[in-house]
Amino acid sequence: MRARRVHGTERGSRQPGLARPGAAGRRHHTRTAGALPGLLLLALGSGLVACAPEEPPADEAAALPPELPPDLCQPRCDAESCAMEDGCGGRCPCSPDASCLSCPLRLVRVVDPAAGEGTLTVSLWSSQVAGVPLPKLAELVIAADRPVQLQQVALGASLAAARKRLHRFTTSERPWQQLTDGSFRLLVYSGTQHLDIPPGRWLSLRFARTGGDATAGPVSFRLMRNPGGLAPAAADQALQETRYHTPLLFPAATMAR
Repeated sequence: MRARRVHGTERGSRQPGLARPGAAGRRHHTRTAGALPGLLLLALGSGLVACAPEEPPADEAAALPPELPPDLCQPRCDAESCAMEDGCGGRCPCSPDASCLSCPLRLVRVVDPAAGEGTLTVSLWSSQVAGVPLPKLAELVIAADRPVQLQQVALGASLAAARKRLHRFTTSERPWQQLTDGSFRLLVYSGTQHLDIPPGRWLSLRFARTGGDATAGPVSFRLMRNPGGLAPAAADQALQETRYHTPLLFPAATMAR
């Protein structure tokens, strides 16, 4: 009697490597398959479906900016904020060479290798504001935040070209006056010709530190605010609209030679 073939195999024969499931196995498979739809509906209905957090691609993650600590303060400083509060409990840094680069008048630090210990040289420079007439006369007040003594004042090329002079005060017979607050007052006036003062160097001033230790700590100089200090009035107005009183800092290292 010939054996019947089922799906290409003979009944009663087995394929190599395959085991016929027993009755228990068939019952377990049937129960599991029947329970899957119920389990899926239960998970979806109860909101228990969990998803892994999505990670950005490696190239995008590298391009993300680093997170800043929440307590990090960003100082608010610009080119004219020398020694002013920076909004974070400190003070803004100062320009290494000039007090106010964009102002019509500014102080500039001069490095003088021949100067003695504790001696500081400052020069006064001017620049022209577009559409504003040049000054002809000036009253200047310069102050320091440490005890200093003005030793010498020399005219720069701009004042010399305009035939300007420094007023000599009768009380001291010097071209400057030391005020009660320790600042120094200088008057620039015209000689026989009333000429404009061209942009450039007005003055060079040499100071000496006074006190117990002439090289202790930094010192800063500034042009004091002095409304009406320039003539004509238009030149003075242009000056008063700027931060020309920004200090010029001399670090302590510049005083120890």
